[in-house]
Amino acid sequence: FIPHAETCRNQEALVVRIAEIIASYRICGPDDRYEDVYKPRLLETLQYFVSNNKEINLVVPAYPFKSPNREDKVQGPDPDVGERLSLEHLNSLGARITQIYPGGAQITIVSDGCCYNDLLGVSDEVTYRYTEGLHRIVDRLGLRHIRFADPFDLLDGAPSVPVSEEKYVSRIDDLKERLFRGCSGEKPQTLDHNATLTYRGYIRFLMSDLATFYQKKKVSKSAIKKHSAVVARVMIERGQVFSALVAAASPPHVRLSIHAGDNTNKLSVALLPQKRFSNFPVTPWHNTPCLEANQVSVS
Repeated sequence: FIPHAETCRNQEALVVRIAEIIASYRICGPDDRYEDVYKPRLLETLQYFVSNNKEINLVVPAYPFKSPNREDKVQGPDPDVGERLSLEHLNSLGARITQIYPGGAQITIVSDGCCYNDLLGVSDEVTYRYTEGLHRIVDRLGLRHIRFADPFDLLDGAPSVPVSEEKYVSRIDDLKERLFRGCSGEKPQTLDHNATLTYRGYIRFLMSDLATFYQKKKVSKSAIKKHSAVVARVMIERGQVFSALVAAASPPHVRLSIHAGDNTNKLSVALLPQKRFSNFPVTPWHNTPCLEANQVSVS
């Protein structure tokens, strides 16, 4: 029994170390509940992987498409240095875990562009090309701890994943109809704390993402706020449907989130190197990288 007890102790210590690595990527807001709520769940999940010598799977729905505001926020529709930095940052999470755990770790990115692109006037073609650009970055840099899952992968009974832009465009409307039927944004809904934070963030981003559209249409400030609120509610509804699909279709996993939250049912993480205790996540599809002439670091 002594060797068995020692093995258990070693496993517990390893699980704690892996959890510390994962937690070092988290975003901590003023209402952070990681220590008392999420950490015990994380340790339990990691214990399952380690005791069965399985690869640790961390899942994050993210990387939809570049902001449609290409005058003030981004320089174009394609992934750039910002996406490269963020993918390298996420890959480092898997690499650090693999250094201490032979089973290794993978970060599965589920692109959620189909949830929102039509709401922001971004075409299916542009959404597809953005995701393909991410694949090329990962392949070119050999980021072996990053993998991708497609909504077509997740939806039960869906045909094989489209392998071309033409096939994707021809089938994505049917997938959206199956997923988001009934998401209207017309009825007010009760939101929990995390959903409320996301909702407010959506409104803020919508007002900047669609700024050029609003200017061209000469939309009043009150109409902008009203329209942004309606679209944000639809985004919340679709996001909840998509999150449920990810949870149901994915094998055992550690659920990561790019949205600020209190770290209760999923872990908010930074996609770019930034101050750890920031509650404002920076995402590369809403920003443009900047390299100052007298520095070597990119912000």
